[in-house]
Amino acid sequence: DHWLEVWAKLEERMAHLCSTYPELFKEDQVWEEEFYLSESMVRRFRQGQGYYGLMMFDEAKKMFQQVVKEEPDFLLGRIYLGLSLFHENQLAQAEDEFRKVAVTAEQEMVEAVAYHMLGRIKVKQGNDPQAIKCFLEVLRIFPDHADAWFNLGACYYRLKEYDEAISAFYHAIALNDDDWEAMYYLSKCYRSHHEWSHALYWQYASYEKTNHPEVIQAIAHDYETIGEHEQALHWYRRLLTHPSYASIAYQGIAWNLWVMRKQQEALLWVK
Repeated sequence: DHWLEVWAKLEERMAHLCSTYPELFKEDQVWEEEFYLSESMVRRFRQGQGYYGLMMFDEAKKMFQQVVKEEPDFLLGRIYLGLSLFHENQLAQAEDEFRKVAVTAEQEMVEAVAYHMLGRIKVKQGNDPQAIKCFLEVLRIFPDHADAWFNLGACYYRLKEYDEAISAFYHAIALNDDDWEAMYYLSKCYRSHHEWSHALYWQYASYEKTNHPEVIQAIAHDYETIGEHEQALHWYRRLLTHPSYASIAYQGIAWNLWVMRKQQEALLWVK
């Protein structure tokens, strides 16, 4: 069961990477005009890919380090090394690898992959201003990169630059109308501006795409904030269908009943 779970997660992650960067997975893709690996390097590279696919990142890293040492201009090997280091949380070393790729890449796709990963590294390091610069580089190369727009918006949101975040999230949604997280973050931006109608609109839009309890909780809380306690009760009761959020739902139901002067019923929910 454990290995089936691992393979399921692997397929999901590789499918996402493949859809985002399809050029990385084309067997006939030419990364440099003429580039040849020795048979032993090809074998090590494939072994590294195998380990990486199984999320055995330490073993993958060792294989890719050998490849890069022998063939420093083989950028796909360097990208895989950077990814392995990233997943091992060795962020400084991963950043070094992706910066080398970014400054030496001749193909725009390769350059964009490098800048996107540099942005993700800066996010993990808590450096959103630097992450923004990296994601803007991705968008300079590929203006229709939905993930870069979303990540850019999330950075602006954490920096409380809500107008810039709103613009970025609208771009992300225009490129992927199933992006419920962009819709949810967009609602949070409008909430910060106390624009409740817009906040609730995008919360409902997000809810239609996913039954995520965090979205349900946000809808309930916003109705509570603007004094629509019947609606708040309705959404807190929906939250009860998610057991891990039950205590939040109980508190929300009790509080709104209390505000509505239904003290006896409220006390029952508290108990």
